[in-house]
Amino acid sequence: MTQDSPASSKRLFFPGLDELRALAALSVAVHHVALYQNRDGIPGLYRTFVAPCVSRLGANGVSLFFVLSGFLITYLLLTEKQRFGTIHLARFYMRRVLRIWPLYFLVVVLSFLILPILAKSCGWLQGERHYNLLITDLASNPWPRALLFVFFLPNLALRVGKPVVGGAQAWSVGVEEQFYAVWPLLMKFLSARGVLFCFLFLGFVYPLSPSLLGKVSTPLASGLDYLVKLFPVHLMALGACAAHLLFFHESQVRRLIRSRVVFGINTLVLLYLLWIEVSSVIFGAVVAIEILCVVQEGFRFNLRSKRLAKLGTISYGFYMLHPTIMFLSFGFINSVLNVPRSGFLYQALSYGFVIGGSLIASQLSYIWLERHFVRKKDRFYSVVPSGRDS
Repeated sequence: MTQDSPASSKRLFFPGLDELRALAALSVAVHHVALYQNRDGIPGLYRTFVAPCVSRLGANGVSLFFVLSGFLITYLLLTEKQRFGTIHLARFYMRRVLRIWPLYFLVVVLSFLILPILAKSCGWLQGERHYNLLITDLASNPWPRALLFVFFLPNLALRVGKPVVGGAQAWSVGVEEQFYAVWPLLMKFLSARGVLFCFLFLGFVYPLSPSLLGKVSTPLASGLDYLVKLFPVHLMALGACAAHLLFFHESQVRRLIRSRVVFGINTLVLLYLLWIEVSSVIFGAVVAIEILCVVQEGFRFNLRSKRLAKLGTISYGFYMLHPTIMFLSFGFINSVLNVPRSGFLYQALSYGFVIGGSLIASQLSYIWLERHFVRKKDRFYSVVPSGRDS
């Protein structure tokens, strides 16, 4: 971890986080490609020994995103409050707007306007039966879900209706925006002890409450279970707990986490959890510990990769655009190239087109759209500079 004294304005940077973001984005994309193939009866990863891991890879990738986000933003807010005695709410919200909204609303336009037009006008996309059924369903009554997306409730849209082609993945962005509408307020006005209580309550009590209350009140437990699935903020809260530990107990955490034994055991546990059905609380807690390990510089065998770090910087675009690339890629492979759906060539083209196309699209998105707003964010609304030096 590269940081500075509370009074300093030096850039705060955690090495390894970009690499973790890249792995999370790739995990979600691989899961979605494998899911598409399995749904259409195509021999793929779901029919191999890695099926238990691949079937959970999407959910685990999103969980990693959530814990990472909770860790980093909470640490930045704690640093800001220590340096300046307060949290500048207006600047925080403007940073979120400038970083998240431009690409988010581009995806909304793609999903509700451009992809339906392409699906009707491009013959090579009309063979994608599953996608076209979803597009037809959306066209029959688009406004309720469109309004939910506009008001950053895509997670609710996914719960009350069918997935929106090109936009279903935005549910997780909605959860983050809802969480961060409230999070800085709590951290600004509560004491350090009160903030820690919120972290622990949201991280552990909230997600476990459906199971605990199921023995007392089944309807209440069912309602809470729906709420936890709709609004899984406990994963961000677990990341926040890790940030709180590192911020207030850095020397103790460093002594424990810099042990190769702790790092090795936790990594093995994490790899094992990828293969089994496990509580999201347990998975999130292990991920939070892994983050504390990865950001340390104390030992050689840590997660450092220039290529993964590069992908990590554009992982938001990769995550948000890969479903659109999937729709276009499978239409092209199936109708234009007309490749037999069994065999290595189909697998290579599927993953190559989707991952390669998503890399290109996310790089172009960052250069032509996101970077302009990121620079405005850093220039006008930054309080605690963070990330890599540009």
